[in-house]
Amino acid sequence: MPSTPSLPNLPTDIETPRLRLRPPTPDDAAALLQAVTASLPALKEWMAWATDAYGMAEAVAFCNWKSAADASGGAPTELPLLITRKADGALVGGSGYHNILWPVPRFEIGYWMRTDCTGHGYATETARALTRFAFDTLGARRVEIRMDARNRRSWAVAERLGFTWKGTYPARRDDDAGRQRETRIYALEDAAALR
Repeated sequence: MPSTPSLPNLPTDIETPRLRLRPPTPDDAAALLQAVTASLPALKEWMAWATDAYGMAEAVAFCNWKSAADASGGAPTELPLLITRKADGALVGGSGYHNILWPVPRFEIGYWMRTDCTGHGYATETARALTRFAFDTLGARRVEIRMDARNRRSWAVAERLGFTWKGTYPARRDDDAGRQRETRIYALEDAAALR
């Protein structure tokens, strides 16, 4: 069985040509809240966590993830990251690994971008870097990207990177507008197939 990396052995950041992906710190809460608030109408369409109730308490909780993970004493199943632009340090979105299954190991990548930062390829750049890191450093055997089945822009990110559509889960919950959310699943099981 593959060994499970402990949280302290994970790097503090991952860099791409234009971006820095790093764990949030308590000092990021105000900038995170501002980014979410500025993008809330778009985020609510796709992200279950993005609601009108999202406020400073939620931003602080997200930014304090490391202390909670450390206190649990076990291997983390979530590794949230903030996406900042290297040129100016601006927070352009959030990402990370979700629903980690260390025994496989399998990693699910999630991402969101500030509304004013969409259309620049940041989501693709982020997902490519996290996929590469999962295979090369964390020993992944499978990396997934899941999204609301209506989110064609997110489909395009997965397909652009060489992920294969594996299926669609039937609706399990309603969104804030009362619509059923189906989940589309893409996976990559061979690092050589990453584009």
